[in-house]
Amino acid sequence: MPALILWFGQGAYWGGKSPQIDDAISWLGYIIFVIGFFLAAWTNRLFLVIGAGTPAPRDPPRNFVLRGPFRYVRNPMMLSVFLMLFGEVFVSRNSGVLIWCFTFIILNLIYIPFVEEKGLAVRFGAHYEDYCRQVPRWIPRLKPWIE
Repeated sequence: MPALILWFGQGAYWGGKSPQIDDAISWLGYIIFVIGFFLAAWTNRLFLVIGAGTPAPRDPPRNFVLRGPFRYVRNPMMLSVFLMLFGEVFVSRNSGVLIWCFTFIILNLIYIPFVEEKGLAVRFGAHYEDYCRQVPRWIPRLKPWIE
């Protein structure tokens, strides 16, 4: 999908007139992407080691994961994807990538609370519901939640 967006978005580059500003925006994009990448690697590892599963719906975690970034924000895995997408937007400065980024985010802002979280509440019960009351969905807490 991203390759198609880049191909259709050829010529939709919105870089500036200053090479220094373009370089700074690109570096900002790389930094944001790398932060997202490491957050994704960390959360995937936690799913494997503690959750005894994966992010894939066919092999979901069997154990509730409440370690690392999951103590600060309910959805650090999706937050990591959002960061990587924003990094791609800054590096590519392509309108097609920007549209894809916002479309993906909007779809997940709808899907996660109305579908994914409902399924997690069924699987993990009161423990998950208490977690949802204490830990924000998208904007991390300043202090980790300790049950």
